[in-house]
Amino acid sequence: MTTLSIELPDLLVETSQTLAQQQGISYADFIRQAIVNEIENITNYV
Repeated sequence: MTTLSIELPDLLVETSQTLAQQQGISYADFIRQAIVNEIENITNYV
């Protein structure tokens, strides 16, 4: 695995952390899933 460091708006971080907690997953897992979902959404339309 590779480590990724990004800057995000505070509201996006807070919302993502809240949603991750509600789903019972870590913040990192939530972000990984979001990236996978976005890739799937983009590639399904091509």
